[in-house]
Amino acid sequence: MAHSTDRRSNIVVLSFSAASMLLTAMVITAPTAQAAAKNTTPEAKRPVGVASTIPTVGPVPIEVGDGTDGVNRDEVADAFLGGPGWVCPVPGSTFRNDWGNARSGGRRHQGTDMFAAMGADVLAPVSGTVKRHESGLAGLSFYLAGSDGVQYFGAHLSQLVKTGSVRAGDVIARVGDSGNARGGTPHLHFEIHPTKKTKTNPYATLSVQCAGLAAIK
Repeated sequence: MAHSTDRRSNIVVLSFSAASMLLTAMVITAPTAQAAAKNTTPEAKRPVGVASTIPTVGPVPIEVGDGTDGVNRDEVADAFLGGPGWVCPVPGSTFRNDWGNARSGGRRHQGTDMFAAMGADVLAPVSGTVKRHESGLAGLSFYLAGSDGVQYFGAHLSQLVKTGSVRAGDVIARVGDSGNARGGTPHLHFEIHPTKKTKTNPYATLSVQCAGLAAIK
């Protein structure tokens, strides 16, 4: 009887030892397996969100009739936001992002219309040299070769006040309805030409530089 009891005790001890070894192996193996899975599974990439309130339409060649001087304009220019000392062209005006809107003859609007009272002041946004221009579409208008290396164009004027050398903030013209705007709401059609061959959507610049000075929609 004593031998039988000892035999059963040995079996119980062996069984308990085996179970302990198995449990220990499971505890050690689990983190190792998880680490291996983590190292071999590609990490999912998070999508990158891009927020913009400005249309992605880029600069376009300048059209004949609304500010062209006959130069071939086919380069692409970067967006332009002005800089320190840049002046809002028509304080008190109302404007929105109307770049690309349909126009007569299948054209697309390639500027920003700044609506204001007839005869309202038009200011030079930067210092530079103003040159008179006139055409059937633009009516009485101006070019401003800016000291910042950028060319500006304003159309549908009722009066051109100053030409030649000007300083930023000088009154250079008056808002009107000349050209193909005749009989419509007075406004300044305003363009920005980052290079001599392209023009770009002025809304981005104006919405920054005219903040608090104009009604921006």
